Amino acid sequence: MSIKKDLTVLLVLLTFNIATSLIFISCQKEEEIKVMDTMENEILHGSIEFPVITKFAADVFEIDSLLVVITPFSSDGIFSVYSKHTGHEKFTLRKRGNGPDEYLQPGIYKSGSNLISLWDTNKKFSEINPVLNGEGEITFNLLSSRKINQGGMKIFRFNQDMLISNIHPHSGMFALFNNQGEIIGDYFGKSPLQNVSDNYERFQGLIAVSSQQKVFIYGTSDLGYLCAYELNEMNQPVLKWEYYIHQRPFYKFTNENLEWDEQNHVKGIKGIQIHQNKIIVLYSGKSISLPGNKPEGAFSDNLYVMNTEGEILKKYKLDTPVLKCYYSEKDSALYGITITDDWQIVKFQVDLGAL
Repeated sequence: MSIKKDLTVLLVLLTFNIATSLIFISCQKEEEIKVMDTMENEILHGSIEFPVITKFAADVFEIDSLLVVITPFSSDGIFSVYSKHTGHEKFTLRKRGNGPDEYLQPGIYKSGSNLISLWDTNKKFSEINPVLNGEGEITFNLLSSRKINQGGMKIFRFNQDMLISNIHPHSGMFALFNNQGEIIGDYFGKSPLQNVSDNYERFQGLIAVSSQQKVFIYGTSDLGYLCAYELNEMNQPVLKWEYYIHQRPFYKFTNENLEWDEQNHVKGIKGIQIHQNKIIVLYSGKSISLPGNKPEGAFSDNLYVMNTEGEILKKYKLDTPVLKCYYSEKDSALYGITITDDWQIVKFQVDLGAL
């Protein structure tokens, strides 16, 4: 049960007819951007399911009846696979190194039902196909691996012709690439703080792509800015909507130097998932202290559910703060990672389809 070593580099050469010169609609001025949170909380109770054997978990998603827990910083393995029903460990990927199927410190993203994207600190991008047989045994097959020298913090598939990346925001907040790793058009996405355009680091963030591969959501992990882009008929990303989910950032200028108000600082968006026509956003509005939680603020207890038009449908207060989360339609449940005495999986029963 390992990635096939004999597959090294397999570039998927597809006919590509997207215009190389793209037109992007920039965001509004900051004072025109709304703050959307006007709803009351509903408490959502979680239950501890099982401990995570490998430590320093970073994210979680499902493959059929299994949960994949991502642990890029752990010496035990890059990710581990568990049974959702028993909590038993089924498989751990231990592939540290520089080889074609080895990784230094990867980020991992589930792209659709049968594709996993891995991006690494050495600017390597790989795609893996998980295969689950009738006995519940899982195998991971390496489909492709390539270098993308202009890549950012995260790179994953947008559709069959394009990859998407969130990049260093001095150039823009995200970019599109073709299958050969060549950038399409230019970097795009600009900070709404137009008068502090040289201070983009607070606007680095997360991206989620819809299963229809037409819409993607961007949320800043430090400030609570959220926006949606949609591909038009020319395959050009156009701004669909944007707002601050909770409050505007606090800042001022002193002798032309930008100063952030850390005491009142919004902690930002910690997780985004698009599930059918619903957007799930995990938001941290304050510092939450848990055992072994460093830095504080990484864990969140506010969950927003909205539609693809940006309208907030529901706001939940999680009774157990989590680091990332994943919604399972099969279980009508939200799975997250938390810390009590140890790193553990927590489950919140909620039917998002009924909203």
